[in-house]
Amino acid sequence: MDGKEFIVDNIERKERKKNPVPPFITSRLQQEAARKLRFTVKATMRVAQDLYEGVELGDEGAVGLITYMRTDSTRISKEAIDSVRDFINQSYGADYLPDKAVHYASKKGAQDAHEAIRPTSVERTPASVKRILEQRSIRAL
Repeated sequence: MDGKEFIVDNIERKERKKNPVPPFITSRLQQEAARKLRFTVKATMRVAQDLYEGVELGDEGAVGLITYMRTDSTRISKEAIDSVRDFINQSYGADYLPDKAVHYASKKGAQDAHEAIRPTSVERTPASVKRILEQRSIRAL
């Protein structure tokens, strides 16, 4: 730009609070799978069904890894929230634990029969099941 130099004379740092994204409902799961993985709706729901019905986890046998995947509710059970809060506190410390859990309101008209799509156990981290899931052939793909 005409060989002129620009000088930064002030830098302002501000702390911003950012809320986590809401839990998955069926339509959001499908949208994110299409956007990030280029999955079709059919492929997404096939994989989700497999994860819901159960995956062989060695000595544990077949274990469902996610809750029911056909839902329009963002509600999470109190037990699941308590479990996650305990996990965060033990794994990362109280500094990473909000004073209270974030709750999201479901859309108007949501039936709320099932809670949001979530892992069935916080103890089964992605790293702990990665090897097993990579060995499986995913029928939907």
